Amino acid sequence: MPLQNLPNPPHNPNKTSKSAKTTAQYARYSGIAFKMAGIILLAGFVGLKADAALNSSPLLTVFLLLAGVGGAMYVVVKELA
Repeated sequence: MPLQNLPNPPHNPNKTSKSAKTTAQYARYSGIAFKMAGIILLAGFVGLKADAALNSSPLLTVFLLLAGVGGAMYVVVKELA
């Protein structure tokens, strides 16, 4: 018995598949995580270099790392709002 050609269901361009939405969410949250890590690592690197240049204790490193964590949290809140 031959198969009949069935018409394709109408395409709705506004409707995206569930897997596409999931992938977009993973990409969004992964991007936020990389931004957070980048901000904190950059703050730590700058703090280490500043402490080495000034021959100081790790005071600047600790201060800049805390500022980096605060800045990263600000970026996260701003991205998710």
